[in-house]
Amino acid sequence: MSLFFDSGFKTKTHQISTYELMRQIDSGRLDLYSGFSMPFEWSEAKMSKFIESLLLEFPISAIWVEENKFGALLIIDGTQRVNAIKSFIDNGFKLKNLTVLSHLNGYSFSDLDFQIGNTLIDSSIAINTVYHDVHPRLKCEFYRRHHEGNRDKNISQIARNYAFGNASEKLKDLAEKFSHLVTVNQINGRAGKERYRSNARIEEFYLCLILINTLFVDYLHQDRKKPYYDKNNFEFSYELSDDDSIETALDKTMMFLGQYRPSHVPDLIEGSIELLLENKRTSQIDLTYSSSVKSYRDAENMLSMDEALSLVTLNNFNVPANLNDLETFTFFRPKVTIKKLTKYIRIYDAY
Repeated sequence: MSLFFDSGFKTKTHQISTYELMRQIDSGRLDLYSGFSMPFEWSEAKMSKFIESLLLEFPISAIWVEENKFGALLIIDGTQRVNAIKSFIDNGFKLKNLTVLSHLNGYSFSDLDFQIGNTLIDSSIAINTVYHDVHPRLKCEFYRRHHEGNRDKNISQIARNYAFGNASEKLKDLAEKFSHLVTVNQINGRAGKERYRSNARIEEFYLCLILINTLFVDYLHQDRKKPYYDKNNFEFSYELSDDDSIETALDKTMMFLGQYRPSHVPDLIEGSIELLLENKRTSQIDLTYSSSVKSYRDAENMLSMDEALSLVTLNNFNVPANLNDLETFTFFRPKVTIKKLTKYIRIYDAY
């Protein structure tokens, strides 16, 4: 049996009152704003609708948390629901747009009569707790599947940020370190969940740079004078396989980055960025998610992420390529595999 599944995905479930939930927040045991929780709030209308559901004693979805080795609880899913309860009990907003209990529109928590207030305080919520010693790969895959409907919204990298906290901090440091050389203007003006998801895509870009810079060599080998690419012998380091999707390969890279935190990663990234700057003949690169965005073709310093990653990949394996006639490889589609990336390099090298 794989190491990942030796202990399994261990969880426990219990019911908790909203009063006890608030007490755990106030005591500091429950972290309402974990680093991997989406930091945005519902509108007052949406929060009001949720409070109305509690007052009507409708069943609501369980809150997912992870208990660390010290007993503290980190919210995995449910931040907006918990925040809605806390905000209302703290008189942070007045109920609005209620349809069943419309007579309560305009009421804050302190305006409710005793019986209705107690209904809210005594409401029961299911808490699903993930054990802290569950393997990070399982945590990552759970989070990804739990948010399956948001697969096109950078959920995959958000899942990695949750499961591999140390590696996530490393990626954030890299993004900050090279922010004067690499920008993503598409993020400007975005707020809330859209900005959060956009930032996750940048982190995924840097993670992909790490992956393609170390794909066929021993990741801990410091001698970079050896060629990365041997036409007759493709070898996959740190347990990559032909059938791994790029998504899975990035998971493994994230795990490796979190476990070993190799010191030469910034140098590898810097070399890749210098390559991009040289090819674009500019002092700053503006990345875009897609080459189809408006004004893309007119911008002298703009590159799509797939173009940038394709150029770095080919360069690492000594395959001649330049941006003027580059055939790009699509990295972020779920079904793209290491085998397809290998085939891309071989076909390109045969031209």
